[in-house]
Amino acid sequence: MYFENTEAFELAKAVSDEDLDRIQELVQKQPNLLEYSEPQFGVNVLIQSILSEKYKSFTKLLELGANPNYISPITKETPLITSTFLSTFNGEPDLRFMRALLQHGADPNYTIEEDFTDVNGNYHFATTAFESSIDNLEKVKLLVQYGADPSKLIRGCHCTAFGSAVMRQQFDVINYFIDTLKVNVHQPMYVRENDTIYIQDLVKRYMSYKPNTSAYMEAQKLREKLQRMGIDFENHNYKL
Repeated sequence: MYFENTEAFELAKAVSDEDLDRIQELVQKQPNLLEYSEPQFGVNVLIQSILSEKYKSFTKLLELGANPNYISPITKETPLITSTFLSTFNGEPDLRFMRALLQHGADPNYTIEEDFTDVNGNYHFATTAFESSIDNLEKVKLLVQYGADPSKLIRGCHCTAFGSAVMRQQFDVINYFIDTLKVNVHQPMYVRENDTIYIQDLVKRYMSYKPNTSAYMEAQKLREKLQRMGIDFENHNYKL
């Protein structure tokens, strides 16, 4: 369990047990425990409540003033980025934690700009909440509702969230970016030191499917849409 042998252990235990009265008692006695960083992994009790999916404890901590923009000194993650990795609740995408954090002022554009290795030897990729949500349209829509920037370039991976959606073949997200967010499909998807990657490169590299499959049909529709928007697949100097 997190926080063993630390001053925040009793609060962490109350969070795990969803003992809301005990959480309130401990926080009112020592408000600084909300910001206390577990020394080995860098989580605070708010991130602990997300990782353990203790929603009642989570909402209680926010009510008591937990910082939705806490940044782990080890992983550099915020509670919002952590919450994007939750999968389902009652058979639907679990947006509860994300929505509550955004309602309490979480920054949807906070960025881990560079890949890095933490003090425990764990490797972390440059990312944003947008980037880590790109496999799920409902999460993407929620972040956009609260001001996430669809065109933001992440310095470390030299990419945009839209580029990631194309690379991962997330057709519903891709079409949302194009049809609703009106992203500029002519802008680079990746900007690297010696070259620039465009949408043609990603479509050709990641969207080769067997004919007559559903994925093949989706890719064909996307190609046709992009061609109508002026994307030239025939006369492009492919780099992937």
